[in-house]
Parts: sequence; structure tokens; C-alpha cells
Amino acid sequence: MSVDSISLDRVDSQVLAQLCSGVKDETAAREMDVSVRTYRRYVARILRILNAKSRFQAGIKVAELGLVDIG
Repeated sequence: MSVDSISLDRVDSQVLAQLCSGVKDETAAREMDVSVRTYRRYVARILRILNAKSRFQAGIKVAELGLVDIG
């Protein structure tokens, strides 16, 4: 999987940033002004895009691909 093969929109990028920050789903949803259910659907979409089975695995892939600056 390469960065070029991944297409992320603005919402996907926001969700990735929330996941990398480690906040709870409830907090992330509130900050994004969506319901917790909607936020979790966004997370599921990210997992599908990255072909990851867990949030942890998604985080590793995000770091490897440099999709989010983890500073």
C-alpha cells in the first residue's frame, strides 16, 4: 500500500487526526460536531480504506505512510 493509492477527503483527515490524538470517541464526535455513531462509521471507513483490522493497526499504517504528522 502506498500513499498514492489512498484517497482521503477532509472528513477522513479530521478523523485520522482525532484517532492519532487518542481522544475518546465521544470527545472526537463532539469536536467534529457529529454523533458518536456517525464518528464510529467514519472510523470504520478509515479502517476499510487502510485495510486495517483494528485502530491500532490503522495507526501503524498511518505512521508508516506518513499520512498524519505525529510530530
